[in-house]
Amino acid sequence: TSLKQAIFGIRASRNRTVLGGEFTYLYNVPDLWQGGYKNRIKVIGDKKGGRTSQLISKDPSSIKQLEEIAKNVGVPMKFIHIVRNPFDNIATMVLRRAGERDNVREEGAKANQRVRERFGDAVIDIPGHETILRPKETLQKLCDHLGVTCTEDYIEKCSKILYGAPSVTRDKIVWTEEQKQRVTEQMKKYPFLRDFSFDDYLS
Repeated sequence: TSLKQAIFGIRASRNRTVLGGEFTYLYNVPDLWQGGYKNRIKVIGDKKGGRTSQLISKDPSSIKQLEEIAKNVGVPMKFIHIVRNPFDNIATMVLRRAGERDNVREEGAKANQRVRERFGDAVIDIPGHETILRPKETLQKLCDHLGVTCTEDYIEKCSKILYGAPSVTRDKIVWTEEQKQRVTEQMKKYPFLRDFSFDDYLS
C-alpha cells in the first residue's frame, strides 16, 4: 500500500553510503498523511527518475510511452528533475565502481533534455542541495509546480525531517585538468547544468 511504501518502502530499508557508512531512508513525516488521503487524490507519483533516464537513453523512442501514459490517464503529467553537480555525480560513480571514470557518459543528461524539450514547462529543475539548504522554499516551489496547496504546517513538518549537509564527493578523487575541462564542456550543452562548476561549493 502507499502507506506501507511511505514508511517501510524499498529505499526506507536501504543502508548504504558512498564510503561504506550506514544510514536509513525514512519518508514518514510525523503528524501528516503517510500515504493516506482525504476525499480524493490530487497528485500521484513515484521516484523513478534514474530508471526513466536509463530507459530513454537506451531507446529514445520510449519517450512515447510517457506520452501514452499522459493520454491514458487524462490528467497533466509533471516531472520533478533533481539536479546534482555533475562533478559530484561522477565522483560518486567512481567511488562506487572502483575507478570507472572514463566510462561515465552523458546519456542521462541527454535523456533528461529530451523530456524537457517534449514536455516543456511540465518539467521543473530542483538543485538537490536546495532541498537541504532551503527546504521551505523548495517545498513551496514543488507544490506550486504540482498545483497543490502547501500549508505552513505542512511545510514546517516536512522541513523538520531534513537534516545534515548536501553530499559533496568531488574532492574525494583526483582530477586532471583535462578531465575537469572535458566535463565542463559537456555541461555547457545542457541548460540545467550550466550553473554548476568544479569550484562551486554549496551555500
